[in-house]
Amino acid sequence: LTDVSGDGGGFQIRPKSLSRHGRTNINLPDGRTVFNISRRSKLRTKSFQAQLSVAEGESKRAALIVLADMAKRTMKVINPQNDLVCLIQKPVKTLLLNAAFGAGSELRVDVAPGVDCSALLGVVFGITCMGQ
Repeated sequence: LTDVSGDGGGFQIRPKSLSRHGRTNINLPDGRTVFNISRRSKLRTKSFQAQLSVAEGESKRAALIVLADMAKRTMKVINPQNDLVCLIQKPVKTLLLNAAFGAGSELRVDVAPGVDCSALLGVVFGITCMGQ
């Protein structure tokens, strides 16, 4: 369980207790689920690329899809119309810290204009809690 809080409120990231695809819920303090994130099946997508599905609320229908490269250094968040919504990158400094010390969690997040950046940052927190 991870709690994220700020001046305007906060949210909780909680992994689902039993799930085939490692579903993680992002909840508001009152218990309502804002997003749920799950791994997409490599058999169904016919891709070796790591993919995550982000759905609104308790739904299983993807509102966003996260595509990661093989090293999970760069992740693209796309919407159902295949528009790039967000780009998430691990800088070289972070990769070196991970290799040398096993620590380093810096991410560079670029959000497209007109997109709700606070919702996408909640999704980024959820992805990092899943170990992606």
